[in-house]
Order: sequence, then structure tokens, then C-alpha cells
Amino acid sequence: MSALVKLPPGEDLQEPMAIVGFGLLCNVCYTLGWLTEIMGKKSTTYGPYMYKAGLYLTLFAVFLPMIIHITLWVQRGFTILDFT
Repeated sequence: MSALVKLPPGEDLQEPMAIVGFGLLCNVCYTLGWLTEIMGKKSTTYGPYMYKAGLYLTLFAVFLPMIIHITLWVQRGFTILDFT
């Protein structure tokens, strides 16, 4: 990335890119949800089922970083990393 963007030492470009990427991914999934409902078979249970599946997938994606960090923190023995 340093060839594309000049960042001062200590700055990181991954977090802003991850935030934008997560927002784009959520919008793509939201758009695909109603498209599959329009193009799929006509059923009264398809919409509510896909709504629940999308909600659970979104909650999983939102809480996944927290789960990973807590798991790594427990594996380290509850120690806080000091990068100074």
C-alpha cells in the first residue's frame, strides 16, 4: 500500500478500508436478498426465512471481530499487549 498512499509512520490504512469494505458487503447482501425473493419461487415462508438468515449472518459478521479478539486475549492469559 505504501506505493499508492503516503502514510506517516504509525498510521494504518487497513481499518478504514475494512470499514468501507464491510459497508459495501452489507449493501450487496441486502440487494441480493430482495432480488432472490423477487426471482425465486413464490412462497409465503421464503421472505421471513431469508430475513432471519440475513439477520443472523449480519449479527455474526458484526460480532466476529469481538469474538476473535476475546478468544486471542484468553489464549494469551488475559494479558494486554503493549506496543510502546
